[in-house]
Amino acid sequence: VIADRALQDYDKLISRWAPDATAHDDVVRWRIDRLGALKARARTAEVIREYEVLTAQGVQLPTYAVRWVAASYLDQRLPEKAAPLYRQALTAADADVGDHVKDSTALFYALLENDQVDEARTVATQLASTEKPRVELKGLPIGNPNDEWMDAQQLAAQAGTYGADLNASEQALENLGSKAPGSIGVRLAQAEMYRAREWPRRAEDSLKETENQSPRDIGVEMSQGFTALDLQEWRQLDLLTDDVVARAPDNRQVQRLKRLRDVHDMAEVRVEAYTGKSFGGGNNQEAGAVSGSRDWGIESVIYTPPIDEDWRLFAGVGYGTADFTEGTGHHRWQRVGVERRTRDMTIEAEVSNHSYGDGAKQGASVSIARDINDHWQYGGSLGYLLNTTPLRALNEGVTANGGSGFIRWRANESREWKLAISPSHFSDGNDRVEALLTGREGIYSSPKVQVELGLEVGASRNSKEDTIYFNPKSDFSVLPTVNVNHVLYHRYETQWSQQFQLGAGTYSQKDYSTGGVGLIGYGQRFRWNDVLEAGANLSLVSRPYDGERERDLRLLLDLTYRF
Repeated sequence: VIADRALQDYDKLISRWAPDATAHDDVVRWRIDRLGALKARARTAEVIREYEVLTAQGVQLPTYAVRWVAASYLDQRLPEKAAPLYRQALTAADADVGDHVKDSTALFYALLENDQVDEARTVATQLASTEKPRVELKGLPIGNPNDEWMDAQQLAAQAGTYGADLNASEQALENLGSKAPGSIGVRLAQAEMYRAREWPRRAEDSLKETENQSPRDIGVEMSQGFTALDLQEWRQLDLLTDDVVARAPDNRQVQRLKRLRDVHDMAEVRVEAYTGKSFGGGNNQEAGAVSGSRDWGIESVIYTPPIDEDWRLFAGVGYGTADFTEGTGHHRWQRVGVERRTRDMTIEAEVSNHSYGDGAKQGASVSIARDINDHWQYGGSLGYLLNTTPLRALNEGVTANGGSGFIRWRANESREWKLAISPSHFSDGNDRVEALLTGREGIYSSPKVQVELGLEVGASRNSKEDTIYFNPKSDFSVLPTVNVNHVLYHRYETQWSQQFQLGAGTYSQKDYSTGGVGLIGYGQRFRWNDVLEAGANLSLVSRPYDGERERDLRLLLDLTYRF
């Protein structure tokens, strides 16, 4: 109300006195001060337009007004223009020492949003090293605690969260939390770090304690909203988002929370496609034992927007084909189902129709995944006419039924292990049991590059011999890999990255000698505006089957779009 009243007064003054040359200096001063009223009303685009007009007229803004303009550029997602202005405010001759921490913090976020993460961390580190923990006052030998020191230390600790150094950020924030257990800012920073480490339940507990101190704090409610999204607490998400939007609609973080809630409420389509060329046998002319040769396929699935918060319906169609030594195989399928997502649990059930070989059959499946806590998850599935049945088997009229169970342990965002056991029964009498252990360990992380070591250990056993499809009596494989993700471009919700994969291991099959396995892969991914994600991956695998070495060149494509 006060800002609107001030704007009305400035408009009247400027309109009245602008034609009078003797009032030029006063009009310029009013135009400068008017920027503050526009900023207070979140009319930041108008602030920028007026600033650019003033600078074109040769007007030099005072430091306090430069700060308004810099904040407006940041609000309009132009951090590359905000950062130089914050540096100007910090180094100005009339800079107020009382604004140093605030301006340095603003510069940190401007650099961060401009994807200059290393420069941002340098600003935070320098600020933390220059602020003193106590303010020396005459007559007080030990002085008073310096709140700005705490703010600077918190910023330096948070820098690790944004700079892909979560271990350091966790330790620094834990130390700060022990020194200032009542600091809401520190607790909020901890909650953000917990979410980045994929510990939403720990974040929830911390925020619940903070809520007791300040139940109506906007920052607390926003952080609880982001955490509710991670926990699939959809009703909490709606209540918290509606409340903060009503109270602070101009807050960018509030708008971000609302955007993510809106995206969650959208319909979704997923498309996956593959194609490949396999070279098998001693003369490299035979079709591959597993995937055939010149195989390709595609599947599209569409999900409805959430129904009563927890439910989504879906429908999908797909097609796959490949050339085998005994002929070309085709598989067409259609499926419809329902998905329920609640806290700690996701359930999916579907019925399907399959056309292949010389027949058509109906199938069904159900799957569940349940979280025990932030670290442990288990789940399983049962299926009649499994969609993992080899196409070569379907082409001969052989189907498979079975299930799968898994347990996963995840320490944090960069370390996890998963064990899956999958028994199945084929209609030709074959019983198969497969086991797969996968793990990953992050060994290097920066804002632009992440490197992980991976391991895949697989084994299987089959009861029947001499089947048309690849069916070893028993086999065992070990494949260590190195995976590199390199971010090529990042700006807010848009990211373009490339992936490299290199692996070398062994494959052992009963009645055949052990052979080497080699893998090389390259891919790219693109994310845009929270609603589109697409990727492509090209890989070459060399490995033996039945004692004969095969090479498989494969291209995988996927796309997810919300609307």
